[in-house]
Order: sequence, then structure tokens, then C-alpha cells
Amino acid sequence: MCHVVATNNDLVSLLLTSATMAKSVPFSSIGFAILSSFTLNSHYPHNQSAGSTGGIDRNKLLAINQEPISRMPVSKEPRWKTVSQQRHVIDPHYLHWLKDEGSLTKKLVQKANGDFRVSVLCQSIRPVLPSEQHALLIPHRQWAMIREVILYGKNVPWVYARTAIPLSTLKGSLRRLHRLGNQPLGEQLFADPSMQRGKLHIAQFLPSHIPLVAQEITRNFQQSTWGRRSVFCLSSQPMLVSEVFLPSLIYS
Repeated sequence: MCHVVATNNDLVSLLLTSATMAKSVPFSSIGFAILSSFTLNSHYPHNQSAGSTGGIDRNKLLAINQEPISRMPVSKEPRWKTVSQQRHVIDPHYLHWLKDEGSLTKKLVQKANGDFRVSVLCQSIRPVLPSEQHALLIPHRQWAMIREVILYGKNVPWVYARTAIPLSTLKGSLRRLHRLGNQPLGEQLFADPSMQRGKLHIAQFLPSHIPLVAQEITRNFQQSTWGRRSVFCLSSQPMLVSEVFLPSLIYS
């Protein structure tokens, strides 16, 4: 099962460490996240079976991601659906990228003949998007660590990626995830024997869906494109990884 409950001491320690290492985290963000952490345990539905450690059942976490985004409150996000729900409208050039469940990092390294790099656009503790809250079962107003990067192949921006990691995931050995720097997250995910992956969801992205932090790099992006996301669990702790395939990758 994927556990999403952390001790207050773990969260406070993480936040103070983050503030020391990454000066960009505002004090107000740290204060809000610490205060929010004191109500974590009362917000999460718990598994009361024998031997339960008080986490969310993994099946519930992964199953909820099958619910169409249309049932959720309207937001300025693209509409995430399953591959089968979108199959008839997907550009066939994108299909094998969207459906592949292997390591995207490995696939990009191969396509670039090793000329691959990660550029971090932003990493900070801040609110999640409404659909991310739904996918991760994060309580209302709870924050997470958001990491946004551009993946380059042959010095060309190929993928915009966004990862939402609940603060309760960033404890113990998984604290290393907030110190990745320019290392690809995919290497950490697929090298971990405890890794589990939820159902893939895809969405069509208009230029307006690309966050402001990435628009300068993707400013030549004038057409719609496609992206995917899924919940990963490491040591039963969840995170949501979204990947938007830029036309420069698909048509190169």
C-alpha cells in the first residue's frame, strides 16, 4: 500500500533543511506547510485492518486515478483521461511515447545518442493543482514539493516534466529526492526495486497549458501537443509525475 502519513518532526526537519539548501522557498510557504502538517493524520482515510500502519490503501490511491477529470471542479488544466478514452483523438505520432511504460529517461538517452541533460526550471514547496490533489489524495490546502524541469536531447528541449511529491513522501531515505539537482528523477524511480506505477493518464496540451516557468524555453511551441502522467510509489510513498512531449521531440 502507498502510505501518505508522516510525523510532524519529519516534515519540520525536511522544510528547515529545504530552506537552508534552497533559498528560494519563501518563509510563508514553510510556515503554512508546517502548520498544515499538524492536521495530516486527521485528514487521511486510514486502513484499519490488522497490521495497518495508518496509510491509504494502495488500490484506492491507484483506482482513484481512473476517475475522469470531468467529475472534478473546473480548473485551467488540460483534461486528463485514460489512453482508451482518448485513443480516437491522439495524434498517432505521439502514441508510442504516451503508452510506453518503461523509463523515459533511458529512451531519451538512446534517442539522443547520450547527448541528454536535465535543466531544473523550478523546485519549491507550494500548492498542488486541483487534479494533482485528487490524484494523490492530498488533503485540501496541503502543499507539496513541486519540481519542474526541461529534458534536453542534443541541446533541444524535448520534454517538459512536472513532479508533485507530497511532503509526507519526503522522509527517511526518500529525502534524497529533494536534492536531485540536475539528475533525472527517472533514474531513481526505475532503479528502485520497490517502485510501483499507477495507471497512465494522458491529456492534450495547448500552448496556454504550459506553465509560465517553461514558456520562455518553449516559446516556439505554437501547436497543441500531448502529455501523460501517473502515480509512482517508492517504498509505498506516492508522487505524481507528468511529462509533456514537445513537438521538437516528436517530429525530430
